[in-house]
Amino acid sequence: MKKFIACLMILLFPLFVFSQKSTPKNIPKPLTEKEQKILSQKLQAVSMVEKTVEESVFWEDKKAAVEASAEAADLLWDENPKQSARWLARAWALIDEIAEAPKNDDLREFFSRSDKTDLRTEILKVAQKHDPQLTENFIKQLTDKDSDEKKNKGAFDDKTARSEQLLRLAQQAVETNPNLAYILAERSLADGISFSLQNVLTSLRQKNADLANRLFDAALARFTGNSPDTSEAQVLAGYLFKTGFTFGTSSDGGTILVVNPAQQNLPAVAQSEPVRARNFLSAVYQAFFVRPFLSST
Repeated sequence: MKKFIACLMILLFPLFVFSQKSTPKNIPKPLTEKEQKILSQKLQAVSMVEKTVEESVFWEDKKAAVEASAEAADLLWDENPKQSARWLARAWALIDEIAEAPKNDDLREFFSRSDKTDLRTEILKVAQKHDPQLTENFIKQLTDKDSDEKKNKGAFDDKTARSEQLLRLAQQAVETNPNLAYILAERSLADGISFSLQNVLTSLRQKNADLANRLFDAALARFTGNSPDTSEAQVLAGYLFKTGFTFGTSSDGGTILVVNPAQQNLPAVAQSEPVRARNFLSAVYQAFFVRPFLSST
């Protein structure tokens, strides 16, 4: 069924393009026979997509149903925004019926990411494109799910399901809208400094160094204003000194590493930002070497 709806969308797209080009702006004109045929095909295709999406809620494959609804909502948003928003909301609720299981058991110690995570990202991406307020509504709902879905975290999982989605949206926005990427990433700091922030910082710096500096400063303020843990220091240290490399701690206390090949050969940020590097090192020293330790830790 997912392949079927994908084929419909491929066929439908050129019909939308043609109809948008052919729509008269001021004075309505009689449609030619060719235009009438195209309009009829468009209406038939839209009807088929709508019927398929409405039936998708009954599919056994809930993942396919969510994906189909998100794709259809994106395609038909301009035609019927209320219906598309309803499809997204229903697909968002449908995600709860999907089993919470890691996508790759071999990488479970590193990441506990599941199909739920990717499906939420897909829906949020469509919502952000067409209706940012709808995105806000979805993200607010994530706060209630964090405690249930982040119990068995991997070493490089983000702090919460909410911060994870905010940083994913930020990463997607870096290329086309760096300001939006900054806003989304800065909001994620409410839940702490997550591992994905390092990639966002590095990507943002390549587009707008001033925004990256502001985001780093906000993260450092978060670090010094709370009771930080070593993972948060690793994120900021990786950005400053080891671009593309992120260090973490395994379940047995060992050091583990993930590498982003697209970023590993970039020059170290600390070379061009010595003051920020110094501020970070001072903050880490104050956090981990000056404060008294409990005998039980």
